Amino acid sequence: MVWVQGESEGTIPADSTYRNMRRLIDTLRAIRSGLPRLVAIDRAREAQLRLAAEGVVVRGPDIDSLRLTPHYFQSDLAEFSGPGFQAHANAWLSLVRETCR
Repeated sequence: MVWVQGESEGTIPADSTYRNMRRLIDTLRAIRSGLPRLVAIDRAREAQLRLAAEGVVVRGPDIDSLRLTPHYFQSDLAEFSGPGFQAHANAWLSLVRETCR
């Protein structure tokens, strides 16, 4: 399985992030074509959504759904503690089970 996270579009242009992620995915697909390709929707949102819309990857859980304030990156990673972490893990588990049947 390939999980592509990406980088923050706050410092790297979305087009560059998209090209880098696409190049990585295409290279891995050439090496092993049958691997599921999943992407979490988070800080590289524009590039990740574009890859999912093109069918290059399967759209994974949106981390914003775990945040108290959507689209606001919390430096303490509060979205990955307690119930947020559990919700994110369960969402991934469901997607992986569905994708890898």
